[in-house]
Formats: sequence, C-alpha cells, structure tokens
Amino acid sequence: MLFQDKVCLAVDITDLAKAQAVARDFRSCTRTVKLGPALCAAQGPMGIRSFYSLGMSEVILDLRLCGRAWEMRTAISAILSIRGTAGVTVQACSGRESMSAALQTAAGSILRTNTIKPPKVLATLSPSTLTDAELAADHCISGGRREYVQTTVRWCREIGVHGVIVDYYDIQAAKEACPDMPLLANAKRGVATRLASIPASQRKLPGVGSVIRAGACHAFFDAVLVARQDHDWAADTLQKEMKSTGIWSGHGSP
Repeated sequence: MLFQDKVCLAVDITDLAKAQAVARDFRSCTRTVKLGPALCAAQGPMGIRSFYSLGMSEVILDLRLCGRAWEMRTAISAILSIRGTAGVTVQACSGRESMSAALQTAAGSILRTNTIKPPKVLATLSPSTLTDAELAADHCISGGRREYVQTTVRWCREIGVHGVIVDYYDIQAAKEACPDMPLLANAKRGVATRLASIPASQRKLPGVGSVIRAGACHAFFDAVLVARQDHDWAADTLQKEMKSTGIWSGHGSP
C-alpha cells in the first residue's frame, strides 16, 4: 500500500471548521485524508497543517498540479514545508518531464526536510466525464478512454510515478496494461447513517469494498457521500463495512 489506510477520507469543504469536524469524526476508521483543491486554496498551509495536528497522520494534497518542469519543482518544494504531507497529485497531461521533476523534487525531501518518507506523487487523469468524442475533438486523443488510460498508466510506471488516481470504471483497463501499478479510485456509494439510508441513486454504485476488490490499493470515501452530515455514525458504519469485507487495515483507531 502507498498509505497506511486502504480507505482514505476525501474532504473538499472550504469551511475549515466543518472540514475539521468531518475528519475528527472519521478518525475511528482512517487517519489518511485527501484534501481537495478548494479547501487547500481557501485555507492555505495553516489550514492544511491543522489536519495533521487533529490526528490525521497522512495528508494527501489533491492540488492537481500542472505546468512546466521548473514550475513543478517550485510547487513541490513549497509543499514539502507543510508537515504531514504524505502525497500530492499532479496532472498526467503535464507530461513526462514535468512529472519526473515532481518525482525528483519529492525524493529530495529526505535531505531537505529530514522526513523519513518522501511524499508520494500521484498522477491524475483527464476527467472520466469526457466522452471519446470530446477526447478526440478537444484533446486530440483518438484512441478512446481505454487506450488513453492504458498508455498513460504505462508511461507513469516507466518513470516511477508512485500511483495513479483512476475512475472505478478505468481500473480493469489500467490493471491489464500495468498490473503492478498502484491504483487509487473513488467510491461512488455512501453508507447508511442514523438519520438516512443510502440514497436510491447510489445503491447500485460501487462502494469502498467494490473499489478494493476491483484492484485498487486505496479507495477514497468522499465526505459528500454522507447524507445529512451525520459523519460520526457514517464513520462507524463504514468501519463495520470495511471489517466485513476484509479491507480493515487496523489503522485509524484513536
């Protein structure tokens, strides 16, 4: 595994107090949190550090960086000063040179910041909402989503990218192209809470267990999947689901 918990909480709430409340309630089942771009932009380094102080021992910054190699070095260098940073996302469309620059800068953090482990660099793909026609017309990707995913996963593995964040429906194609590439994907189904059952619109969608069984090494559980903000009950339910499906890692207990 790239991180200590197979299931990672995903939070992208600009209100820091509300975001912290979610993370606090979920500590019973995970101590790994992915902070989205809106939260990071709204709260900055101080807000990001607060999650580490709160007890989330691994913080993934979902910044989806994109740019030239020197821009990537500058951005990653700045990120290294934020305590608790365990990972950062970089858009694969930046290309091999920029991705390699991000990897090299992250690896250098051992000497620069005295950290035990450098942060993981995770590649993100083009949104899965884009149709094959849109990929061809707007991005000059003529082979369709499947070929795009497989090609990207292969070159990411070649240059040493630590993991690739894919859509659940991309997992099979990615595993066929590169079986040993660590994959991360979002669960699309929430859990029942004290106040509400799983919405009908989500019941047939993949939950955390389905994501792991499909071949991802980590599943992201987004806070928006919790109905009526009943986070403490949802965290308990999710922990039970993780145990019943055999993906409970034992981490995250207070």
